[in-house]
Amino acid sequence: MTLCPSLTELANQERDAITAADEIDYARIGWYCFPTIGKRPLAGSHGWRDATRDEARIRAWWAAHPKASVSIACSPSKLIAIDVDAHRGGEETAQRVLAIPIPPHPWMQTPHGGRKLIFRAPLLSIIRSKTDGLGPGIDVLATMFVAPPSPGYSWAASPIEVEPPYVPYWLWKLLPKVAVNRPLRARSTRSIPFRLEDVLPFLERLRGSSVRGYTARCPNHDDRSPSFSITTGSDGQPLFHCFAGCPSVELIAALSALARRRGAP
Repeated sequence: MTLCPSLTELANQERDAITAADEIDYARIGWYCFPTIGKRPLAGSHGWRDATRDEARIRAWWAAHPKASVSIACSPSKLIAIDVDAHRGGEETAQRVLAIPIPPHPWMQTPHGGRKLIFRAPLLSIIRSKTDGLGPGIDVLATMFVAPPSPGYSWAASPIEVEPPYVPYWLWKLLPKVAVNRPLRARSTRSIPFRLEDVLPFLERLRGSSVRGYTARCPNHDDRSPSFSITTGSDGQPLFHCFAGCPSVELIAALSALARRRGAP
């Protein structure tokens, strides 16, 4: 997929008016957008609740409000953003909190010399927006964020060049959460036809113990850092969970394939 000329050619420029072509680019990759004045909703609007991917509505919005900023609604777009505010000491905090390498991801330059990192939201937990959520100067945005070509914002790595990855497990543990779903529990040996010892030898970057449980790379997706946990429940059945949000049906299939390497049924 190629970017519209407006986004490719003008993404690094401030403009007096924004055309709908930029927002349509976002809509076509699954992002829900809406107009704002800076970070504030338009008068009479419902803010991020009005966000849409409907191209006709997008064109009408920016025809009526050509100077409006472009904002993205996180929840329907299944995104979160990590906002590093350099003018509030965010870069100093990032040297400590974000020191572990992060998978390639879209990120933008923001006003006052900051940067904003975009990730896919976890499916099995609800991330909460919080100022200084990762420490002084690093906000967690789970409701909405302003995006290029809004004045002062420009892509360093656009979401069309780099698809947002799931939040790495180590970063997920640091994020403020509203709720976390429980790990999947086997209801019967028939529904999950393997034992813990059948799959452990084939899990990559396995760490932990039988007492405290194990972490490893998820066997169902391209996992650069361990986001998968597995242990044995009190009833002797496996308990497992992918913090990146892999569906349980896919996890069962992936783990069953690993178990078959050892000769499990």
